[in-house]
Amino acid sequence: MQYFSITRAVSSRPSVAGRSYLAPAAAGVIFFEDSGSKVDAMEISEGQVWKYKTRDIESSSEVRVIKVDEIGVHISMNNLKIKNPDAPNGFSAEVSHIPMELEHFQASVIELLRTEKEFEDDYLSGYNSWHHQLMNDGDVGYFTIQISDAIKYMEEALNQ
Repeated sequence: MQYFSITRAVSSRPSVAGRSYLAPAAAGVIFFEDSGSKVDAMEISEGQVWKYKTRDIESSSEVRVIKVDEIGVHISMNNLKIKNPDAPNGFSAEVSHIPMELEHFQASVIELLRTEKEFEDDYLSGYNSWHHQLMNDGDVGYFTIQISDAIKYMEEALNQ
């Protein structure tokens, strides 16, 4: 199972699983092709907060879109229960930045809950570090699995 994908080339009009989409960061992402899903037809934009297909122990968790760019969607999550031996109580409740392929974000989200215009700098700092690496090295990673699987992967990595 592939959990993390590396990309070298960044296109202004990428293709995800054969679908082309527009990816201007300010405007969000709109699919050209509609497969009938409510999410396919919606604009994905910064500040949106979504209900997603969570792990059973995290049913109140939400995902927030912190950035949309040429690679995909950059998200944060709250109300998590990630086993973390370095956390004071043994669990992490938040992840401030996960880069994710658009197709897998779309497959993970269920319902748009609200849009928040402002959020803490912590959310952008992870994206800014990731973007800096993209501009300097050209190699960046992003998840090519659904959100709940990405959380499971992170939990397994923290506990090795």
